[in-house]
Amino acid sequence: MAEDGPSGVQRPVPWLLAITVFLSGSAHAAEPICTDASESAAFEGHLLSAERAFADLDPEGFVAGLEAASLDLPCLNSVLTPEVAAHFHRLAGLHKFTSGERAEAAAYLSASRRIDPDGAFPQDMLPASHPVLDLYEQPEVDASLERTVPKPRSGSVYFDGERGRHRPATVPTIFQLTDESGTVASTTLLTPERSLPLYEGVSLRRQTSQVAAASSGGLLILSAVLYASARVTQNSFENEPNLTVDELASLRTRTNALALSSYGLGTLSVAGLGGAFILGRH
Repeated sequence: MAEDGPSGVQRPVPWLLAITVFLSGSAHAAEPICTDASESAAFEGHLLSAERAFADLDPEGFVAGLEAASLDLPCLNSVLTPEVAAHFHRLAGLHKFTSGERAEAAAYLSASRRIDPDGAFPQDMLPASHPVLDLYEQPEVDASLERTVPKPRSGSVYFDGERGRHRPATVPTIFQLTDESGTVASTTLLTPERSLPLYEGVSLRRQTSQVAAASSGGLLILSAVLYASARVTQNSFENEPNLTVDELASLRTRTNALALSSYGLGTLSVAGLGGAFILGRH
């Protein structure tokens, strides 16, 4: 799969360069222009074709299949399953390894294992002694590290077929954004250093306003409960003729305390709701 260069250093043969830019996830790489939507089944078919070609010792066929899948990826019209995403990463890792890019290979293979720990290369694809299998079975990159991405204003975000805002931080990942109806709006292969594609997200200020509004509402309810308790205590203070002086003093203290607490919480609640309204408008 590679030619020996000077001093025995491997260099990729020309046909292996066809998808290097795409798999690098470079922010400067030109995004393919999608004239037609791609079906997930066709995408998976390209992966299977690449897999068969490698098993048949057909390097050009392997690259052609993986290149076709890479070109289809940004044009997908449905969310990938985690198993298909893992399949892509597995073959991308194999391609990187045969291109002499061991560190990148380790990252892709670790990504595949993270998504689908039970996934494997077909038995007839690689000999048992192939070093890629060791790299796959014993991942060198900690793929468990994540970072949280902004919540979209509408729709959902997916990473490697899993819905959620937790982006793998150390390995490549397939990012997909859907609209409210579940239609895929974009699909992007992201390497760890590549920035997330821009999308309209819910700002931190708006999320804070929602929390403030909920908290203020809770304070308002508690204020009402304390005020009602104060009124009950006041009625006992005014209408109970047989209370001792000490009992009357205790009731008066309790009434005042409940009333002051109610007024204080009510004031905080109104202030909080006002602040939430102002934040929510920006």
